[in-house]
Amino acid sequence: MAKKEVEVEDNKLPFITIGDIQLTADELPDADSKRWFAQLQELTQIKAQQIYGLEKTQVGIDGFASKLVARYHEGNPPVVKGEGEEESSSESDEDSE
Repeated sequence: MAKKEVEVEDNKLPFITIGDIQLTADELPDADSKRWFAQLQELTQIKAQQIYGLEKTQVGIDGFASKLVARYHEGNPPVVKGEGEEESSSESDEDSE
């Protein structure tokens, strides 16, 4: 599948890149092609917004997971087993059973 991009450079017309071809809406031959160009622009913008939203979601997930792990370790400090090896207190509880 060809790579599709829609870009806008400083004060230039928006263009799309499909494979190795760059096109502006003005270069397209008919109204249908210009509508497709506009749809590609819109879909590319929606995709960028969705990617940004997913990245924000992942940052939130990572942040809350870190807080949860830190809180867990506050109440359950790691137990030192021997030469530099650590074992969480929950693991040592399981081993003793």
